[in-house]
Amino acid sequence: MVRQRRPHPDAHFATAAAFLTGDRVLEDLGIEERLDAAIDRAMKRLYQLKMARQLDRPRLPSLIDQKAPMQLAAPDTTVTKVEE
Repeated sequence: MVRQRRPHPDAHFATAAAFLTGDRVLEDLGIEERLDAAIDRAMKRLYQLKMARQLDRPRLPSLIDQKAPMQLAAPDTTVTKVEE
C-alpha cells in the first residue's frame, strides 16, 4: 500500500521546474535584496542609537562593592585609674 502511494521520483523535478520559473526566481531575488537593505538600515540605526547613548552618558564611577561601609566602633569612654 505504501509503495503504491509513493510518487515517481521524476515527478518532483517536474513539479519543481514548473514552480520555479525564471520570473519567480528573479522576483525572489528582488524581495531578498529589499529585505537585506531593510536589515542593513535597521542595523545602522541600532548602532547609531547605541553610540549616541554611550556619548550622552555621563562618566560616573561605577561601584565595585555595593555593601554599606563598616562602621567604626565608638571610642571607649570609660575612665581608667592610673596608679601612681
